[in-house]
Amino acid sequence: MENQHKNQRKNKMVFVAEAGNNSFDFDNDSTHFILAAIIIEKEKKAQLTLEIDEVRKKYFQKKPQSEIKSAKVGQDDDLRKRILTDLLALDFQIYAVVIDKQRLYGEGFQYKKSFYKFLSGLLYKELYRTADVEVCANQHSSNPFMKEFTKYLHANHIKPDLFSDANASFQFASSKTSNILQVADFVAGTLACIHDKHQKSTDFQEFEKLLAKKLIGTKFFPDDKPILEYAPTQKEENYDPDIAYAALKLISTYINDKKTSTIEEEKQQLAFLNLLLFNLRIDLHKSVSTKEIISHLAQESDISEHFFRSNVIAKLRDEGILIASSQKGYKIPVCEKDVYQFLNHSNSIIINMLRRVEKAREMIALATGNKLDILDKEEYHKLKNLLDAK
Repeated sequence: MENQHKNQRKNKMVFVAEAGNNSFDFDNDSTHFILAAIIIEKEKKAQLTLEIDEVRKKYFQKKPQSEIKSAKVGQDDDLRKRILTDLLALDFQIYAVVIDKQRLYGEGFQYKKSFYKFLSGLLYKELYRTADVEVCANQHSSNPFMKEFTKYLHANHIKPDLFSDANASFQFASSKTSNILQVADFVAGTLACIHDKHQKSTDFQEFEKLLAKKLIGTKFFPDDKPILEYAPTQKEENYDPDIAYAALKLISTYINDKKTSTIEEEKQQLAFLNLLLFNLRIDLHKSVSTKEIISHLAQESDISEHFFRSNVIAKLRDEGILIASSQKGYKIPVCEKDVYQFLNHSNSIIINMLRRVEKAREMIALATGNKLDILDKEEYHKLKNLLDAK
């Protein structure tokens, strides 16, 4: 019975391929990183495979090892349109993520592991949130992060339950063994012809019209829409729209004011805020650990934990930016719970520090026969008032 439930619920299969890379050399490499997902009904896979093979034989070599590849078509726009027309007549849907690398903040994005870990999450979060699906991603032997990335997906985006088997929900495969992955590659390459400045075709609008027939959604990152449009709906559990709006409004204003700054600590502050915004889009309630943040900001250990706390967190809070914190890490507050977690965390630290000051004050008073009150200085009058008000 359990296996029957598994088969009934996992009725979708998704085949994912990418275009572009993690290079930030925009003069010579891609300006965009693109993920294309081909979504099919599982029971139609065999028939679709046969139909794609006919298209492959028509436009590429008839030998089985010959693949449908966007790179083989290159800038032959007429040929691309003919192939697209035939492929898009088949029974599948497309979901895409288009990432403008030119607008990414943070040193961490320049490292392959972080780049794929954070940005691929944009796609896989959507896939696993909406339905139980089996995902097959195009495998490239040149990707050294493959094993770690698979672990990341299982830890963050694949949640097993009584009726689903997480181990069967995601796998890598070679496009040589799946012509549906070849279609994903062709679609990703076509999207690059629409968005990437090095590959952009003069016929990009024609490609957009053709793909629109099958494209069920495109997620752009960063989005050109105002940051506040990323606020979750009021239906979200543990969500207060006033708190979320205030936090996001303050962050949005700060980012706009400082986006051209060349001051190192302000650049790190911007990178940190953008990382929090990114994680808010992925998971409303997840905190980002200090270790993960520092790894993202400077993977060469150029940033110490002390620098992060004193030059990033403390100074942002001095500017009035609302940042929730707890033992789990940092996040943008979106509800009362987030605010009180921050207050409880701060309260425990502040109270303990006040007790230490009070104990030192008592010891000095005892040692001097109460002739010296170490808080009897103008600079400490607020602190003295706090302790005397007990």
